[in-house]
Amino acid sequence: MGDICKVDLPNLQRDMTAANFGHVAPDAAPEDIALGLVTMVLQSAGLAASFTLRGESVKDVVLTGALTQLPQAGEQFAFMGECFGLGFHLPEMGPYATALGAVLCPEESQVEIQADG
Repeated sequence: MGDICKVDLPNLQRDMTAANFGHVAPDAAPEDIALGLVTMVLQSAGLAASFTLRGESVKDVVLTGALTQLPQAGEQFAFMGECFGLGFHLPEMGPYATALGAVLCPEESQVEIQADG
């Protein structure tokens, strides 16, 4: 946002991304492109959570999956949490949440899914 606006606006800080790859150079290094993609994916997840929770009383978001373990995840979600008034939580075992849930779920409460065919 800082490229297009010189002052912070309500709910829009100058540190926010206005356009992904807006200033990408034709000779950008592959690692710079990769970092841009990682940032874009993490910001998309944070924005989706913030849009989903608008008007709701929920202010805490627990993130799971392998993306939560990326080195950039903590900083990106902390920044988005400040911007949108949310608490993003990245549990240490987040990548294993689905497997842990399956293990902890009592067998009698599991539902069997049958494929049509």
